[in-house]
Amino acid sequence: MSDLERMRAEREARDTAATRSSADRARLWAGLNRYLSSEARHEHKVAEVERRAVAEADRRTDGEPTDKSD
Repeated sequence: MSDLERMRAEREARDTAATRSSADRARLWAGLNRYLSSEARHEHKVAEVERRAVAEADRRTDGEPTDKSD
């Protein structure tokens, strides 16, 4: 999520009060869900890169898996 989108979501969250309409609350939740979705996508990409790096390192050591229990 870009900084602009994050700022927009934060602004919507601050501006939304309990007396706002259900449409306003729906927009707030939509913005928060977009933010959380983008963060999850980013974390999945990072995890995939790490898995590939470990697999490549394992292949370089003649197929012996790395011991991560220590």
